[in-house]
Amino acid sequence: MIQNRLSAFLTKKCPNCEVGPVFKKVGRFSFFKMHTHCSNCNHKFEREPGFFVGALYVFYGLNVAVSIATFIVTYVLYSDIILFGIANAILLVGLSVFNYKYSLLIWMYLFTQKGENK
Repeated sequence: MIQNRLSAFLTKKCPNCEVGPVFKKVGRFSFFKMHTHCSNCNHKFEREPGFFVGALYVFYGLNVAVSIATFIVTYVLYSDIILFGIANAILLVGLSVFNYKYSLLIWMYLFTQKGENK
């Protein structure tokens, strides 16, 4: 059961039925397009207006984790603060789409029970 939930999370599936996709695949630059409802179970992803504001805290936490890991690798091992700044900026920009999508997913999975009809 936990493996199914984890694989659904990693493949960006609906937190309710674990089948329908959460994000749209429309074009090349549609990184941030999200379905309003699940195509399989009709679960509404945004439970109330402003529901995803809390996902910004998760996004911030993911960026802090990336920054800490970058600091450990660059500054602690190589003692170079400039290398840390450059590597951190490149990683944060490069991982921004990944962090954004997974922060929304983490927020949805935290507040959605499997089999919940909303």
